[in-house]
Amino acid sequence: MKKWLYAVGAFILGVVVASSSDVVAAQVKSLTGQKVTGEYTVIVNGEKLSDKGAIISGRTNAPVRAVSESLGADLKVDNQTKVVEINTSDKEALLKEKEKLEGIIDSLQAERDRTQEKFENSKIPGTDRYEAEETWRAALSSLDSFIKLRSEQLATVNEALKAFE
Repeated sequence: MKKWLYAVGAFILGVVVASSSDVVAAQVKSLTGQKVTGEYTVIVNGEKLSDKGAIISGRTNAPVRAVSESLGADLKVDNQTKVVEINTSDKEALLKEKEKLEGIIDSLQAERDRTQEKFENSKIPGTDRYEAEETWRAALSSLDSFIKLRSEQLATVNEALKAFE
């Protein structure tokens, strides 16, 4: 009787393992063993790369090392954690980032000035009280925080740009 229960239990366990292996395999996506359905030429800044790109399972795959080297970027591959890290120190990108941050800071400062003016104009006549003073102060504080954060980011970009001088 016990042998029969063990056999039934083993059969049920086998069915569960066999049916779940398809689910596990579907969740683990890998390009290993996938069929390449097409190749294409990769051109970066007008320069044709010797490495080709590939279409695998309907997705475009580009040669990361060749692309990053052609852009002058540093490429780090960590095989243990399976991470590819690309760092650029392109002056043009830094200048665009600087211009973007300066625009953001200007618009935040203008919004802060408008909020400050509205706050000052919300004084209740004949008193020293302001309508919802805490709300106004919180809005101004929030804008000050955003301005400070973006100013710090701008300082970091300016430091990076000094390396190109």
